[in-house]
Amino acid sequence: MSTPPLPASSTKHLSILHHSIPFTDKTLPLYQISSSNTGESTGTTGSTLWLSAQLLSLYLLSLPSPRRNVTVLDLGSGIGYLPLCLKSKGYEVIATDIPQVIDSVLKRNINDGLAVIGEGGIEVIPLDWTQVSSTGLPALLKGRKIDIITTSDTFYAPHLLGPLLETLQAVSLESSIQPVIYVGLERRDPGLIDRAMEEARVMGLKLNKIDGGRIEKLMIDAGWEVEEWDDVEIWKGKFARARS
Repeated sequence: MSTPPLPASSTKHLSILHHSIPFTDKTLPLYQISSSNTGESTGTTGSTLWLSAQLLSLYLLSLPSPRRNVTVLDLGSGIGYLPLCLKSKGYEVIATDIPQVIDSVLKRNINDGLAVIGEGGIEVIPLDWTQVSSTGLPALLKGRKIDIITTSDTFYAPHLLGPLLETLQAVSLESSIQPVIYVGLERRDPGLIDRAMEEARVMGLKLNKIDGGRIEKLMIDAGWEVEEWDDVEIWKGKFARARS
């Protein structure tokens, strides 16, 4: 059984994390960059670990192992913890983020983490949500069958809500099957989260919150300090198929 992790909110000052993969004896080395350990802001939240990535990883790894060839697309992969956890479970994983994050932390952590996991590879693709409405999805994502989309700590900035939802919709429409979407979020600003859910509903994405009691039991069973993740929620849903 894995060692319970420190909450991400307590590790922002660390440049290297040694973070366990839930339900395994494996520990990932994770490099992160924050304003507190470099003296300069990176200009993005994607270069450190976040509470919602930890909790979404715990939840998804508690589910039954996937059948063969189940592909997960992770949006806003950051330091790569969630993609690496999913790969350890047997998923085919595509990690995405903006080039700055890929070059500074994501690519390094994926390479180091795969050496620990020993499970094939993870495809890393640059993806800027703000460009999707004008240029479309990257060529490497077109015509792909995506079974699951994951995203964590991405419902945080008003100006990114629209682009993120448009990207979720574009991937769902491009895929040959309707992907299940999992969102991990921290309810720092309840008004912003409520607005995000309403915008998602208007676009045809109905998200349902995973029962908090179920999540709390998982945390207790895994030895996590429940109160450290009090404001973190996990949501699940799909886009409605347009009727012809």
